[in-house]
Amino acid sequence: MIPKAINSPIFQFGISFVLILGAALCIYTPSYLYFKWAANYANQIMFSYLFLGFALMFLKQSRLMFTSFACCAALCFHLNNSVDSPFTDSNIKTNQNNVISVAHFSTSKSVESISETIELIKSHNADLVSIQEIDHLWAAELSACMIEFYPSMIMIPDTGFCGLALLSKYPLESIDTFHFNNKPNLIGKVSTPYSKINLISSHTLPAKDKTSYNQLVSHLNVLSDKIKEFDAPYITLGEYNAVSWSYEIKEFRNSSGLKDSRKGISPTFPSGQMDFMEIPVDHIFYSNHLRCLDFETLDGKETSHLGIMGIYEFKPTPKTLNVSKTI
Repeated sequence: MIPKAINSPIFQFGISFVLILGAALCIYTPSYLYFKWAANYANQIMFSYLFLGFALMFLKQSRLMFTSFACCAALCFHLNNSVDSPFTDSNIKTNQNNVISVAHFSTSKSVESISETIELIKSHNADLVSIQEIDHLWAAELSACMIEFYPSMIMIPDTGFCGLALLSKYPLESIDTFHFNNKPNLIGKVSTPYSKINLISSHTLPAKDKTSYNQLVSHLNVLSDKIKEFDAPYITLGEYNAVSWSYEIKEFRNSSGLKDSRKGISPTFPSGQMDFMEIPVDHIFYSNHLRCLDFETLDGKETSHLGIMGIYEFKPTPKTLNVSKTI
């Protein structure tokens, strides 16, 4: 009785329609928060289609199997097309003198272990470190433990989730703050031995309703306008509370001319393992005047995702060549 129902044309058409509709809504997401929230899990949905296809193959449901695999392929293409090619800057021979490493951490992911995050920052030894959601306790701990490794630092602690910190091995120049809805953003320059690099550290609030969604979009627009004032190269980083393949991030990147440090649909989670309910909303974006040589998610023993880190090479341009000769 059950096999006959499964093999009926009406049943198979209905299931195929649901499968195709689910993939289509992830790719062409309507402007409703529920659909946007679901599309954040497009990566997980893609793998679900893949596993479902194998299950249908085992059940000898060839039509539904091909439909499921086709949906998986469509989502794979969509996700891969939403970020930069994984082969663009890989295996490039580089001069270590014109390379900078940048890391970003959010303290909300390590509230039970400050020492674990501090040891992770020390062990990865990035040239520039952004830390967000710091309070006065974090600021005091960082100031005491990091001054030996990062002689240039700025702290803006906050009792809420808006505190920011920037740690640098190189001099910080013209560091300033600008506010969006009374939330601070750090903006300035870092003077490396090779060239100066502009940066913005920001934390956009998550879209929980229409009002907060509009604020997120407005915040990204403000960031884009700030970036257009930069003389390159530049990096923006922080908790953006939107995934790389979202319409909001893609519009932000198109408007500002930024590239994504995440490559293709390569694993964005520690050791290639994926927490099924975790989505990548922390980002490091960079200008076309840089190459991203490596990108990884940083994890600890107690927490699976404490931060992210990228390694960037300055592309040799007449401007950077002149700067490097005069420093």
